[in-house]
Formats: sequence, C-alpha cells, structure tokens
Amino acid sequence: MRFPIADVHIGALVLSGRMTEASLAAEQLRQEAADLPGAAQLFSDGISGRAALGAGRLDSACSLLAPVVELLSASGEANGVAYFYLLQYTLRSPCVVKAMRPPPRSPRSRSCDIRVGVASTTSGG
Repeated sequence: MRFPIADVHIGALVLSGRMTEASLAAEQLRQEAADLPGAAQLFSDGISGRAALGAGRLDSACSLLAPVVELLSASGEANGVAYFYLLQYTLRSPCVVKAMRPPPRSPRSRSCDIRVGVASTTSGG
C-alpha cells in the first residue's frame, strides 16, 4: 500500500510545483525500497522517474523510466501500470518530443489549411 500512496503524494507535489519536496520524497522512497523484495525497487524507480520529469531532469527521468517500462511490458502486466509509465516515458522523452514537433510552415500554407478545413466541415465530410 505504500507505493500507491507515495505515487499520488509525489504526483501532487509535482503538480503543485514543489519539485524539491517531490525529489526528496522520491529519493527517500527509493532508499526504503532498496531492501524490499519483489517489485518494490521497480515501482520506486518509476515514481522517482515521474518526479525527475516534473523537475525537468529528462536524462535522469528517461534512465529511470526506461527499465520500468521494459520490465512491466515484458511481464504482461494487465492493470494499466505499464501503460501509465509508458505514457510518462514516451510523451516526455526528449527524442519523442522533438520528433513530434511539426515542421515550420509558411503563413500561406496555413490559410490553405483553414480553407480546406472549412470546406470539409460545411460539405458534410
């Protein structure tokens, strides 16, 4: 029960902009999980990765989240936890963010898009 509560607590700290507290809480969780059996270390790494993302430490976040995503996905986890961490990892990964940016376009092409969009919505298709 410790990890879901810590996950929500650290997530709330990140959302409220209290990055130092979130990072400290995540690090404390990782230290506590170091001696626990099972998936405790894995989940604490995922939570720490989310805190690192919130603090803008993308390299640290990606290095923490990548193994979590890989192991949870390979395990066949079906509760949505793997998907949750996959979203965190994918949507904020520097490589993915850069690849998702649309190429710059001229103002002329934007006006064409607007006309095409209006035409397609008024013609029913």
